[in-house]
This record gives sequence, C-alpha cells and structure tokens, in this order.
Amino acid sequence: MIAIFCSTKPLAEGDDVYATTLAVISGSIPTVSPTRLLSELETVAARLGIALRVEPFGDELLGARGGLCRLRERPLILIDAALPVPDRISVLAGALSAFDMSSI
Repeated sequence: MIAIFCSTKPLAEGDDVYATTLAVISGSIPTVSPTRLLSELETVAARLGIALRVEPFGDELLGARGGLCRLRERPLILIDAALPVPDRISVLAGALSAFDMSSI
C-alpha cells in the first residue's frame, strides 16, 4: 500500500501552525518533492489499472488541463503535457480521488 503524508501528524485545534511550518522548513518533518509525489501518484494509477496519458493538448483546447474520462468503458486519465509538475499533481490526484484505493 502506498501512503503519502505531508506531516507526521495532522494539525489539531490549538496546534501552533507557525511552529509546524518551521518544522517542515527545517526538515524535522519529512517532505516529498513534487517530482516524487507525481511519480507515486502515477504508480497508484498503474496499480489500479488506470491508463495515464500525458499529451500536448494544443491551442484548440484553451484552458483544458486534463482529467478522468472513459474510453471504450475503461478509465483513462489525460494530462496536458505543457502543465508544470504541481498542476499535473493536481489533475492526477483529482482524477484518482474518484477511485477506491482499498485494493492497493
């Protein structure tokens, strides 16, 4: 099973957000690079059997970023190749949120 944590514990009411932010910056709380996070999400898609295609969308699809669709009744995630890594993460994570992760 793959789990990705941004913090070792969630912030609770009364937690000091400033101190937690400093802990992340100082490295005392492990972080994941955007490239690594994207790779992990791609692995999740593969383990769920979901096809992933990163293609240039071109100018004719103004504003399109990608997302989940179905091709011949099978799930497919499309992502615009021109997107920077953080935006690819957003599209991929959003598409994967529609699936049950308990099988991986």
